Amino acid sequence: MIPARVKATLFSAAAATGAAVLYQFPPVEHSLYPRCPFYLLTRHQCPGCGATRALFELLHGRFAAALQFNPVVTLVAPVALGYFALVCWTAFCRNRLEWPEPPRWAWKAALASVFLLGLARGFFEQVL
Repeated sequence: MIPARVKATLFSAAAATGAAVLYQFPPVEHSLYPRCPFYLLTRHQCPGCGATRALFELLHGRFAAALQFNPVVTLVAPVALGYFALVCWTAFCRNRLEWPEPPRWAWKAALASVFLLGLARGFFEQVL
């Protein structure tokens, strides 16, 4: 069985490698990133569209630009990073993986915000 510290280290290394690739290769200029299947089929943006570009902008410290690409990902990314840091800290200190359970309202708020973003994108596509 693989110890929790090793799992956390491997996951951290994979996440850091992914962030380094995203930092170095802008999604607008390089085609190595997957395309949104929903957008390819419908030509409408889904709630996840712009997430890679938003993360790219966040990695470069451009918060306002990230908000324009995908506000949900921009606001959730720091929370997810903190959650990941807490899991890694527990793995390194106690050598066990513990996934803290978020409050029940957090799931409802996340789903509502994704739904509202999807509606807003559809509305603004029609208006503009």
